[in-house]
Amino acid sequence: EYMLATRETAIYPKEVALPYLVLGLTGEIGELLHADSDNLAKEAGDVMWYAFRIIDECHVAISGGWEYKEADTPADSPMLRYTVGTYVHVSRLAEIAKKVIRDSGGKIPESKIDNILDNVMSILGVLQSFVESNGLTLEQCAIANIEKLMSRKQRNVIQGSGDDR
Repeated sequence: EYMLATRETAIYPKEVALPYLVLGLTGEIGELLHADSDNLAKEAGDVMWYAFRIIDECHVAISGGWEYKEADTPADSPMLRYTVGTYVHVSRLAEIAKKVIRDSGGKIPESKIDNILDNVMSILGVLQSFVESNGLTLEQCAIANIEKLMSRKQRNVIQGSGDDR
């Protein structure tokens, strides 16, 4: 349901979908990791939007459940574990996106889809662990995200910058 809902607010050139989405995901992870408790659900929803758009652009269906895969790190604090965990996977996605531009003219090769999905699902697993450790659920974040984006779409302010659009 959430993936289908993200299609209604997806505005980007299809020929650069993967690089665009990976860049967006990278930025939103940074915002999430610096969010205060009042903005955590909103930022988590933004991370989810980009992750689900990547999955959808790979033309695959997923069914619930992903697991938190900790990155190999001696990180002592939960925040550092989440930061390293997301960075490792988003940097792998960036490498794939770079090669999709360089080698495939922006089209996602079938041979890369499993690797893309493994990294996106790992990010979602880290995200789930992170939001749950802060008393939220991914469902709450998804609902808040779609409500925010649909409101922006109805008011014709889906493009642009800033939270107060």
